[in-house]
Amino acid sequence: MKNWLDVWCSHGHTLFFVRSEESNRVERLCISLRHFRSHSDHLVLPRSYLRRSRKWRQSLFNPDWKLLANANIWKDAATQVFYTLSLGFGALIAVASYMPLHNKVLRDAYTVVFINCGASLFAGILVLSILGYRELHATDVSATELGTIDNQQVGSGPGLAFMTFSDAILLMDVLPLWAILFFFMLILLGIDMILFLVSGPGFYVFQMLDDYSVTIPLLVIGLFQCIGVAWVYGNDRFADDIEFMTGKQPGVEFTKYDKKPRM
Repeated sequence: MKNWLDVWCSHGHTLFFVRSEESNRVERLCISLRHFRSHSDHLVLPRSYLRRSRKWRQSLFNPDWKLLANANIWKDAATQVFYTLSLGFGALIAVASYMPLHNKVLRDAYTVVFINCGASLFAGILVLSILGYRELHATDVSATELGTIDNQQVGSGPGLAFMTFSDAILLMDVLPLWAILFFFMLILLGIDMILFLVSGPGFYVFQMLDDYSVTIPLLVIGLFQCIGVAWVYGNDRFADDIEFMTGKQPGVEFTKYDKKPRM
């Protein structure tokens, strides 16, 4: 009886059932697909500063500070961070198990966080630029005359980015080339996650699970992971493990708030 290994890819969404001796190759394939797809998202860079879209881009950097008092804003922000960094899914643990023992994990952690935040910011600027161009082009008014941003004209939901990038491709030179690259990216995206399995009424089930099952549960899982490492396994032993792997102890801030509560 051969052993089988469940290999998770794409933030733990796509599940492959493969034999244990083939799992290493599947992991490399999944990582390679994600690496290519993450770079192919940036293929629409030449139109990132479309004409008359400055007002939409500025809305990204001029937030309404009163919304910070809204608990749902903090919940959505925390969920986005957990989702984009794959925290709480177990995917990072599975992928990290293939790393060398003495890999520079601290450097990798900082690198992943900064690249992820930078990519999210870049994607936001890109999408808002294209949406601003769409709205202003459709109404044929200047940014000064527009005054406010009408969210009803641009739609929302998981398909927003796909529709936005498709419109941007129509405005590019060498249209067939960019169209082929974009839809090839979508093929990789479909291979790398389970959105292609959801259609028709099933999308509402997906949306319901996304709204109620992947928000607070992720935060709770992350909290208990921190409690398990710091208070159950022990912060001292965990710090010793990091020193064994990287050659140096973690910083002072790491051990500042790890004291067990008194019962």
